Amino acid sequence: MLELLLIIVVAAVLFIGPALIIRALARRPFYWTFTPANTFALIVTEEDESGDGMSGGGNVVNVLHAVPGQVLEKNDPDTMKWEFKDGEDPDHGFLFRTLGVQSMGNIFYTTRVNLDRRLRFAREKEKEELHAVTKVNKTRNVFYTGELTVVIKEADTADKLGLNFEIDFIFARKFPVRSVLRLADSAAFLTSLVEKIINNATVLKPAEDYIGGVDVQTNRENLIRLIKEDPDFNEEIPREIGLKITSVSLRDISMTPIQRGFLEMKVKAEKEGDAKVITAERERDAQIARNTGDADRVERVIKEIARDPLSVSARWADAHERNGTLTTVVYGGSNNVVVPVGGDMERKVKEK
Repeated sequence: MLELLLIIVVAAVLFIGPALIIRALARRPFYWTFTPANTFALIVTEEDESGDGMSGGGNVVNVLHAVPGQVLEKNDPDTMKWEFKDGEDPDHGFLFRTLGVQSMGNIFYTTRVNLDRRLRFAREKEKEELHAVTKVNKTRNVFYTGELTVVIKEADTADKLGLNFEIDFIFARKFPVRSVLRLADSAAFLTSLVEKIINNATVLKPAEDYIGGVDVQTNRENLIRLIKEDPDFNEEIPREIGLKITSVSLRDISMTPIQRGFLEMKVKAEKEGDAKVITAERERDAQIARNTGDADRVERVIKEIARDPLSVSARWADAHERNGTLTTVVYGGSNNVVVPVGGDMERKVKEK
């Protein structure tokens, strides 16, 4: 019994002891390191606590990751070209699966401190509304996926009224080393590309087409489609900053108070102008109808009567008989002759 207990203790020490030591060293990190889920770490030959790459940081010798469903291909000697692809990474061996640690390969290697600078919507205080804030995160483990916001100020429109765009992007770091080291401010480069696409589209349309117009939703969806399908955008983003854009959404379109006031005055003037045009068109159509009726009456009635003197006399007598206003007609000559007509003639006939 004592021997069995001794064997168990020895086995526990031999198994648990090294595991505890490895995990303790990984926390430093020293030879081993922890890589949290959905992150990667750049392994370098020299410590750089600043994260800006300018304070003695060594060259990148490896990348360790814990991104589910991704394998990091390291076939190229240029670490900037190391690429994440779908698959199960063979480097995730026994220690990673059991203890959650990975070997850096050398006791002199360490993980690089990185600065992750992105514009995102957040609350600086608990009760504040969401607004664009530049977040700078100092970390040894960089998230494989993330989100950032691009803000376009006063994009051009056909009626010279500037529009402000807030566009959200979700991305994956397709080339991990490139995404961290290629540019100091990747978001600024992304913003410049998006601004070009937005301006090329909005300059052809009035501001109302994107704020309050009849087809506003369709126009907004077309803007997002243009970004997603732009060939230069899809080529330059992975090549220059190592990102793969997986989702694009339009958060908001706004205007400055002054610009919005101009837009409201413009819309009001256009509505008043449309009302005047509609009224003029209706009056024109009514006059055309009256002219058509008069022309038809001349053709079918007046001209036919004019061909026969008796018809003219009869028409004259009938017209005066129906008249309710005119009472007499005076025929001039050597002796004036007064003839009762209309209502006065009917009254005199009844008196007789």
